[in-house]
Amino acid sequence: MPDPHPHVLIVEDEKSLRNMLRRFLTLNDYEVHFAADFNEALNSLFDHSHFDVILLDVNFPGGTGLDLLPFIQKHCPDTPVIMVSAEHDADLIQSTLEHGAREFIQKPFSLEVLLGRMEHHMHQAS
Repeated sequence: MPDPHPHVLIVEDEKSLRNMLRRFLTLNDYEVHFAADFNEALNSLFDHSHFDVILLDVNFPGGTGLDLLPFIQKHCPDTPVIMVSAEHDADLIQSTLEHGAREFIQKPFSLEVLLGRMEHHMHQAS
């Protein structure tokens, strides 16, 4: 029987944002996994066979979202990745999309909008 709770990986080094996202998404019936740095993100991707969506910060200790995107594209090609960052650089946004992210959402963002975008991309992927 399929798991009724979508699995999300949050790669975010800012603890308060990670905790806020965890609480909000858990209340919305998501199974939440998170990583604060590049190595934790890799370990999460190795340890869990499937994520329904990945929220990926651009900058975090040990690497960047752009460093992690090729690994995600190779090992989880059907998993939608939503980049999340406070950076407002058009070249960076374009680069993340060219490297496989489905969308780029700038911080600060509305939790309800983020949830809607996650659900949209998960439905497109299924």
